[in-house]
Amino acid sequence: SSDSPSLIENVKFLNNKWGSSEPTNIHIGKGAPTIRNCYFEGNYWAIYARGATSPIIENNNFVGNYMPILLNSGSAPVVQQNSGENNNVNGIVISASGTAYPEGTNTIIWENNEGLPFVIDSFFRIGTDLTLKIEPGTVIKFGHEYGQNSQLYQDSFLKIEGILLAKGTSAEPIVFTSLRDDEYGGDTDNNGIKGLVPSGNWKNIQIEPSATVNLAWVKIRYGGFKNFHPLTIKEGEGANVTQDQVTITDSPPFVEIGEDKEVSVGEGVSFEATVASFSDSGIFTALWNFRDGSPEEKEEDISTDSLSTNHAYSEPGDYLITLRITDDNGVTEDSLKVTVKK
Repeated sequence: SSDSPSLIENVKFLNNKWGSSEPTNIHIGKGAPTIRNCYFEGNYWAIYARGATSPIIENNNFVGNYMPILLNSGSAPVVQQNSGENNNVNGIVISASGTAYPEGTNTIIWENNEGLPFVIDSFFRIGTDLTLKIEPGTVIKFGHEYGQNSQLYQDSFLKIEGILLAKGTSAEPIVFTSLRDDEYGGDTDNNGIKGLVPSGNWKNIQIEPSATVNLAWVKIRYGGFKNFHPLTIKEGEGANVTQDQVTITDSPPFVEIGEDKEVSVGEGVSFEATVASFSDSGIFTALWNFRDGSPEEKEEDISTDSLSTNHAYSEPGDYLITLRITDDNGVTEDSLKVTVKK
């Protein structure tokens, strides 16, 4: 039943890798069972929760499994005080977001599980009727590369339409970062490599106009894939965003130069750009290219959040204008089309 009180406690689950293409030790498709003080080793999916379920998963240990905990559409579990090591993915994987949460669910809580950060492998959406509360010290990572030779999926993001409460502390900040970042949450992709993480490894946190967001002592690292601002606050009525001690680092520069324009020959056209550098220095180089054979316009060693320039075209045609921003974290470019009429 939907309020099933099933209890699985003090059980060992070992070496369940056969019998189907993706064998699972505990498959939760309905109800609210408690799984407590269990040991999982050498399995494929140790725990898989999907649909409108609200299990309690606490104080379990996961060693050498393919995936310790997989949460799919609509599952709203309590996951606390679990630990793990040497799994193919050392994390609590959120595979997809759905709206069919258990009846009465209005708050989802994520908290720190030693060695098992939350992993958003594609996207997760908090709808207008939900609150996501993230406890101090919790690490949320983005992306997936589960096969031996797979490429990192970098298009992962968190979308907030309802309420996000992410209030860390100076001693226990909340961290949003890449799957490959071993500095926080450990070796989640279990590759044994503690190397440099390329900037722009995941997309962003998207805050919609309907959202209420409170961020304190939050670190956002390695976001900004494909020129998305790592913390995108969309314009519109109703959005309420509070930030305190929020830092964005290890991300490529962001640049946005607006909508396409239409002018006449000889008429000056103005360009206004929003820019952001997340390098330690905050200093960058800007390069405008007007694509009409005129010299590029370059500004070096600047630190600002906006740029502007003017240009006039002597011939009719369509021109793809670009603005390239370069800093210590990388290079980002944005463009718009200018249609010049006679």
